Amino acid sequence: MGNPRAFGPPALLLFFTWGLFLVGCGGDANEGLGELPPTLDAIQQHVFTPGCATSACHDRVTRGGDLDLSNAQVSYDQMVNVGSKNPVAKANGWLIVKPEDPARSFLVRKLVGPGVGEGEAMPSVSQELDPYYQKLIETWIQEGARR
Repeated sequence: MGNPRAFGPPALLLFFTWGLFLVGCGGDANEGLGELPPTLDAIQQHVFTPGCATSACHDRVTRGGDLDLSNAQVSYDQMVNVGSKNPVAKANGWLIVKPEDPARSFLVRKLVGPGVGEGEAMPSVSQELDPYYQKLIETWIQEGARR
């Protein structure tokens, strides 16, 4: 029938600690930072560099989706007023970032849940983006997506 102590105190502690680690990926990463300005530099520093411009995603080498988010200028040049290369988004005329229109920016769509044929959600399902940062990105776009 199995060991009744299989989830005893040491195993539960390990399970709980691992659970906190996983929640931390999507938790309140902004805690203690105060309000960040809705600027590309803040987004680059707190979202793109630590969470997107990694060797498995959107760095200079991997360029997932043909997108390099390794620094603010490159991120800006590759997203703002640039058409998406995703076939469905391209057919619909979506820009990756359409200034003043987060609802028509493919970046936001990828963050909140892409439609059929628009690829996987970003970040991956295992690393949910903190809603604070999602709102920061939407506000930056709404305010004109300035560099």
